[in-house]
Amino acid sequence: MLPRHGPGPTIRRSHAPCTRTRRLRASASLSSRLPKAGYDAFEEVADLATSAKGYVAEASGHVTIVVDRKGRALVGVHRRTAASETIHEAVLAVKTKPTIDVLADTIHAFPTTARVMGLLFSQALLTLDRPPQ
Repeated sequence: MLPRHGPGPTIRRSHAPCTRTRRLRASASLSSRLPKAGYDAFEEVADLATSAKGYVAEASGHVTIVVDRKGRALVGVHRRTAASETIHEAVLAVKTKPTIDVLADTIHAFPTTARVMGLLFSQALLTLDRPPQ
């Protein structure tokens, strides 16, 4: 089943449920299954308005990533606006489970929402590598 224009169905062929709506909001996430599956997850959030993309395009909203500490993998991405710029990367990353180390080391174009996700991956890597307190 492929997404269609306007409110669309969940893409069920992927391990990462993805919903696309008419206003280009999107989510690729395993979030509803995290507690049952035993994930130890945390979130990193970035305000799009204070990013280069926000300044150039007067964009607003936020980007949220959800990371599993044990697997060092991305398990969710939530976008409120301009989701078409990043949903492909989000679904691929949640489905194939590359480590945050790989995602943080990937080049993301500037000034785009993808660059904001790249910065979030770097923040998540710092969080993962921080010694426990």
